[in-house]
Amino acid sequence: MHGSNMKRMIRYAVVVMAAALLVPAFRVVATTSDGQFDAIGALVGGSSFNLTVAGRGGVPASGVGSVALNVTVTNPTVAGFLTVWPAGADRPQASNLNFVPGQTVPNMVIVPVGANGQVSIFASSGTVDVIVDVLGWFPTGTGFTGLTPARLMDTRLAAPPPTTTSAPSTAPSTTATPTSTTSSPSDITPGAFCTPVGAVGTHNGLTYVCSTTNSSGVPYGDGRARWRQG
Repeated sequence: MHGSNMKRMIRYAVVVMAAALLVPAFRVVATTSDGQFDAIGALVGGSSFNLTVAGRGGVPASGVGSVALNVTVTNPTVAGFLTVWPAGADRPQASNLNFVPGQTVPNMVIVPVGANGQVSIFASSGTVDVIVDVLGWFPTGTGFTGLTPARLMDTRLAAPPPTTTSAPSTAPSTTATPTSTTSSPSDITPGAFCTPVGAVGTHNGLTYVCSTTNSSGVPYGDGRARWRQG
């Protein structure tokens, strides 16, 4: 990267962080100092969890537009992703954190505070323990403007279409009508574009389907089909 561009990026990062009102790092899931959401058990894939952030760990109970969180996953049983967004809003298609089985991985998330002073957390599959530390907050109406995550780039190639084979009849005395059978790809990329719709594939022992809707039945915004867990 050119030196001048790097300097501009560093100055931008400093300005954004200075706009936030920083608080001491404070864990609000797992082992917590206020006893809330402490050892509640791993999140189950395919479900959402609402976490209260307002009024906790130095975050005011009102007047908060967004919070800066450090989100960590650990002990995932299968590969998957985590999405964090404002409670009460529709879950976005973009993920905040991706992981593989047994991995412990963190990521910083800046997310608007939603209904009841909460943010929602979605785990895609299997079971996974989640740890959330609050790092700071942004006042409503000033400084940083929070947005629901939206995907702007995805460099992954679309998965190749499944092959088809003809199954001949075993009866020698009749004319067979070939039957089209869709074979399952041995290892697909979850979330990648796919074709045809309805095709079935596997990844890490889990079944995925090529679909134009997510697991909740909500159509993808661009109309293209993706591999999602069936």
